[in-house]
Amino acid sequence: MTIDKGYQEALQHRHEDVNTWGKGKPKYCGGDLLAIIQSRGYIETVLDYGCGKGHLGEYLRGHFPNIQYTGYDPGVREFQKLPEGRFDLVTSSDVLEHIEPHNLDATIEEMWERTGKVLYNNIACTPTSNLFTEGPYEGQDLHLIIEEPEWWLDRMQMVLGDDPKYSTYEWRHVRRRWHGELRSRAVIIAERLG
Repeated sequence: MTIDKGYQEALQHRHEDVNTWGKGKPKYCGGDLLAIIQSRGYIETVLDYGCGKGHLGEYLRGHFPNIQYTGYDPGVREFQKLPEGRFDLVTSSDVLEHIEPHNLDATIEEMWERTGKVLYNNIACTPTSNLFTEGPYEGQDLHLIIEEPEWWLDRMQMVLGDDPKYSTYEWRHVRRRWHGELRSRAVIIAERLG
């Protein structure tokens, strides 16, 4: 992930200080990922890009014990080394909205470079109720990029659309109630053709 050093340190401190941060992945994307893996028998390797503490890996292995799960997150010391190669499924959930805006396109390209077959993104499109308490974004919302789901679809197409192997397989605008408030998410599933 393309990330500035001061921001990486702030994320590392947040992950270390807030035990619950990054644990919601199975809630937001678990069902989608189980369906993707079940319907595509060729998926054997998964890269969880922005994995937090790796809870999604535990969840997936609970359903698919033979899945080869790899986590990557520059904000968690044990997962901060970006793996090489391609993976059958690259997934990001609650990640892209946290990317520094000037690094977004490079991050999307980096994820696509590691995608062997399917790229899954689940992106929050509303502010959180939490602010950064340190680092270059102190006082700002943890979601550095807050855009409508259609904006995210257009951005993915803008960044990856020139690649003839890129194809948007499915996209959804998901609305959920959270503490009485309606929140939006973008789900974008792309496939590498050929």
